[in-house]
Amino acid sequence: CSSDLTDITEVKQREAELRDLARKNEFFAAAISTTTSGIIITDNTHPERPIVYVNPAFTALTGYSYDEVIGRNPKLLRDAGTNPAAVAEIEAAWREERAGSARILNRRKDGSTFYSDVRISPIRDASGRVTHFVGVQNDVTAQVAAEERLRESEERMRSIAENLPGITLQRVQKPDGSMHYTYLSERTFDLLGYPAADHFTDPGLIWRMMHPDDIPFYKAALERSASEMETADVHYRVRRRDGELRWLQGMFRPRRAANGDIIWDGLVFDITEQKRTEEHRNELESQLRQTQKIEALGTLAGGIAHDINNTLVPIVALGKMTLQSLPAGSQNRE
Repeated sequence: CSSDLTDITEVKQREAELRDLARKNEFFAAAISTTTSGIIITDNTHPERPIVYVNPAFTALTGYSYDEVIGRNPKLLRDAGTNPAAVAEIEAAWREERAGSARILNRRKDGSTFYSDVRISPIRDASGRVTHFVGVQNDVTAQVAAEERLRESEERMRSIAENLPGITLQRVQKPDGSMHYTYLSERTFDLLGYPAADHFTDPGLIWRMMHPDDIPFYKAALERSASEMETADVHYRVRRRDGELRWLQGMFRPRRAANGDIIWDGLVFDITEQKRTEEHRNELESQLRQTQKIEALGTLAGGIAHDINNTLVPIVALGKMTLQSLPAGSQNRE
């Protein structure tokens, strides 16, 4: 009799466990069926790894019905334009029975394409054998398009920066006064003789290159720019890596970041030839002024001589008349 009671108790416990498992299965089934991510489960015990389950989000994303994909290989979605490296990663994860992820270009039933971020994970039985793989995919087509637009925009800006006849830069000043570059175009090497990377790793390099007499003016221009939030326009000299002294013009437009940083977007041009032309013009103007002074002195001297000559003419004439009026042999004629 006690044996019968034990059997009944075990049966009741088993029934309770089954009911609990059924409730859990219903819960998980409801969660999978209502998620917005496409869910796919494949049979890993079959060499073709056929699809055995897809959720409604998968059918909405791909345009295929449940019955159209069951029993087929997930490759039916893959577009020929998919990155081979992404395909290789998913295939390796299946082969090595591990989790894997990749961005895949898929094709819908109607022929349109979409990008999916795909992640697959193995499902193991009690013995540890991988029986199935579950895959989760999310449509990231809009994100990919936005990233491509951003990449194209950055490429255009980079192309513009690299083709400008000077250095394009961005410099940040921290609240403690320290400065560093966040961007320098490759023309940095052409103007300064040092590659941009040297200035990133050594922000003080530019100060050591700058002519000592110009450093105070340069720093004062930046301080005024940061204080008044106005564009700094400063001329200064630097000694290139090859020892040549060059004149540069820097124009830096500031803005204040939320964290208190001052960010300057700037352009730097080589104005050495312009400075040399200005110096040559100044020399010519100086020589012209000197010549004009000499000419003025000559004119003045000529005028004075003329005035003297005008004064002497009647005196000389009177002397001649007086001389002629004296008797011949007069001692005064001598």
